Amino acid sequence: MEIGQDAVRHYYDVLVFEQPYHDARIDAMNSLVMDVLNIVKNAKNIILPVNCAYVLTRMIISTGRNTSLLNQWESNYSKDIQECLQTMSDMMMNESIIADQIIKQIKTATNVSLSNMNRIFLMLNIRMYNKELQGQDTMGIILSHGYSTASSIADAANSLLNHYIFEAIDMPLDTPVEEITKKLNKYIDNNMHLKNIILLVDMGSLEEIGDVISDTMNVGVINNISTSLALNVGMKMIQHHDLETILSESCEENQCHYKILSVAKKEKAIVITNDVSVSVSEKLSHLLKNSLPKKVDIKFIEYDYDCLQKNKHEDPLFEKYDVVLMVKPLSLKLKGVRSVSLEDIMNFKDIDILNSIFKPYLDEDEIEEFNQNLLKNFSIQSVMENLTILNPQKLLDFVSESVQNLQLVMQKKFQSRTIIGIYIHICFLVERLVTKTAIEIYENLDDFANNHSDFIQQVNQSFDPMLKNYHVKMPISEIAYLYEYIADDEDERKVASDDEF
Repeated sequence: MEIGQDAVRHYYDVLVFEQPYHDARIDAMNSLVMDVLNIVKNAKNIILPVNCAYVLTRMIISTGRNTSLLNQWESNYSKDIQECLQTMSDMMMNESIIADQIIKQIKTATNVSLSNMNRIFLMLNIRMYNKELQGQDTMGIILSHGYSTASSIADAANSLLNHYIFEAIDMPLDTPVEEITKKLNKYIDNNMHLKNIILLVDMGSLEEIGDVISDTMNVGVINNISTSLALNVGMKMIQHHDLETILSESCEENQCHYKILSVAKKEKAIVITNDVSVSVSEKLSHLLKNSLPKKVDIKFIEYDYDCLQKNKHEDPLFEKYDVVLMVKPLSLKLKGVRSVSLEDIMNFKDIDILNSIFKPYLDEDEIEEFNQNLLKNFSIQSVMENLTILNPQKLLDFVSESVQNLQLVMQKKFQSRTIIGIYIHICFLVERLVTKTAIEIYENLDDFANNHSDFIQQVNQSFDPMLKNYHVKMPISEIAYLYEYIADDEDERKVASDDEF
C-alpha cells in the first residue's frame, strides 16, 4: 500500500506539473468527472483530493488514444494488473464498492468504460484519504403511497443525518405488490454488498412485502413511517447497531403519545444550538438524550443559532416553550436563560445545573448513572467521533499541536474550557475547509485584517503543519472568528478577577 500510494503521489506530480497537455475534450470531461466524484463524496461522506478529477480525466483521455503508451503497458501487464486488482478488492471491500459506484456513474455520464488501472487508482486514492473507512452494510428503503411522500421523508432524513442512508420508492395507491417487489429486487441485485435492508412502510398491507423479495440478505420492516422514525432508524444505522437492535429500539422509542395541555402552560424544553449547523445540534442532542438512563418529560429542541443571535429574548421560541436549559456557544449572550456550554459539559463544569434540571425526573442512582454517561459520551474523543467526518484522532493531534504553538507565540495560556472550545472550533473549521464550506462572511473584515495583522500571522504560523497536511488555507474570516473566541477567554478572566477582588 505504501509503495502504491507513493506511486499515486508521483503520478499526480507528473501529470499535473511535468507533462501538461491540451486536449479540447479535457474541460468537458473534467467537469463531468468532477460532478460524479462530488455526488459520491457527498453520498458516502468520503474525502478525495482536489486533483483527483483532474488526473482521472487525463487518464481517461490518454487511454482513449490508440497510440497511448499507457494502453500498451496495460496490455502487456494485463494479467498482473488483474491479480493486483483482485487482491486489493478482497482486502479493501469498502474502497472497491465505492470505486465501482464511481466507475458506473462515469460510464453513465460519459459512455466511457474505465480500465482496471483506473479502478486501482481510485481505490488507492480512497484508501489514502479515508484511513478508517467503514462500510455501510445496512440500507433503508422508504415505501409510501403518494406522489412524493417517500422521497420527501428520505430527502429530509438524509439531509438532517448528513449521510445517504435512505432510498425512496413512491407509488400510487393502486400500485400492485408485484411491481413494488420488482423494484426492490432490482435494487438488491445492484447492491449485493449489503447484509441488511430495513423497509419503512406507511401501511400495514406493505409489511408482507419483505416475505416475497429476494432472500439474499436480511430484511426488516417497520410500519407507520414518519420523518422522526426515519431519523431514529438512520442514526442507529450510522452507529452500526445490529438489525434486531435497530428494529426493536426504534419501535419502542417512537410510540405514539398524546397529552392535553393547558393553553397557559408551556411545555418544558431543553434547547441545543451551535454556530456550526443544525445537524451538529441534532448530534449533540442525541448524545445528551443517550446519556439519560430513561426518558424524561422534557422536549429536546435543536434550534437555529443565527435566529437566536438576531432575536435574543424576542425569539418565538420563548413564547412557545418554557426553556429550562440552553446548551449554547459562549458567543451567544442571553441573560436570564439558564445555560451551559458544550465546553462546560466536556469539562464537567457546572454539572449541578444539568443535574438540577433532571432531578424531578430521576432518583439519586439515576442521576449518578447520568453523570457517568456524560463523562463517557462527552469526552473530547467521543464528541469528535460523533461530530466530524474526518479521522478524529489524527485531527485532534494536529489541533493540539497547533493550539500549543499559538499559546507559545502569543505568550498566553488559555483556560481549559477555552482550549476545549478552540479544539471544537478548529476541528469544525478544518472540516469546513476540506469540504469547501468555510465561512467567508465577516462583518468589517477589512478592519480586522488591518488591525490584527500580527494575530493573522501568528495563527498561520502556528497552524501551518495542520493546514499543509489537509492541503487547505485558512481564510481571514475564519481567523476573525477564532480571534473572537480568544477575546471571550480574556474577558472571562477579567470578570472572574474583578469578582474575586
